[in-house]
Amino acid sequence: MRVQYGVGICLAVLVLRPGVDWERAQTAHRAQTTVRAADDGVVYRSVGGQTLALDVYTPPSKRPRRPAVIIVHGGDWAGGDKRDVVAQGIQSAAEGWVAFAVNYRLAPAFPFPAALDDVTAAVAWVRANAARYGVDPSRVAAVGISAGGNLVGDLATQHGPMTSGTRIMAAVSWSGPMNLVPDPETGQGLFGDIGVPQFLGCEPAACPDLAAAASPYRRVASDTTPMLLTNATKELVPVQQAETMAARLAAFHVPHDLHIYSGPGHAEPDKAWPVTVSWLHSRFHDEHKTPWLEPLVIAAGLALVVLSVAGWSRTRTRRSAGTDA
Repeated sequence: MRVQYGVGICLAVLVLRPGVDWERAQTAHRAQTTVRAADDGVVYRSVGGQTLALDVYTPPSKRPRRPAVIIVHGGDWAGGDKRDVVAQGIQSAAEGWVAFAVNYRLAPAFPFPAALDDVTAAVAWVRANAARYGVDPSRVAAVGISAGGNLVGDLATQHGPMTSGTRIMAAVSWSGPMNLVPDPETGQGLFGDIGVPQFLGCEPAACPDLAAAASPYRRVASDTTPMLLTNATKELVPVQQAETMAARLAAFHVPHDLHIYSGPGHAEPDKAWPVTVSWLHSRFHDEHKTPWLEPLVIAAGLALVVLSVAGWSRTRTRRSAGTDA
């Protein structure tokens, strides 16, 4: 009975905790052995002589209408591959999300806006294939790493309903360059110009309008998607990129979170991933609350507590009676 009492209380505590998902906990526990790419190398677009593919990572559970997370790799806009984010695909599926790791056209052969056009097409493809993968088309988010964070930032600053078409309802940037426009006084790029000229197909100072079009910072508006920004204080992308983007989002009253890590660590998964998981769960949950369900969950939790305590009390009473006899 002591074991039952302990289990009963643990169950009650879990039920009473807001946002607890039994399936999520079970899925995460089994992730390393059961999560895999359900579909590897699925073609989502053919353009400019290029065939673009994505990998799909699905949770072991068959729960319908799950959130989707599109993962955009880094690589200075000129390198990288969807296989670079296998870990993030597996971890996303472990959280109960369907993950889509995408390839996109690379610079310098395909300068801006080619890469943005591709990831935008990937969002549309995910929604068009939502039923196939058990995805809730109204809950599509994106996580971008380094240069991928720039592309996700550009996705976030598109216009239209966030739950349909090519929009995303939550955006995460790990050390993504947010402003590619050169300083008008110095002529130097605010990002340091690493990879920017080949991404744009021109020197930023020579094409400021194009640089602005590729800069999430310059595209922010009141309807920008909620964003999570992470950055280290000593890394490839200056921390000011994330800080000024956060200030810009605040100026337009766009929900956002900024996490700055002390020391080195460009787009460091060990630092950025836990924050990303927590933030995305909150966004997915907040956008789809079920008002009538919460009282039932609380009532069930209280019932478990009462039953567990009652059972424990009866056991103690019987034991006391046996001792007295």
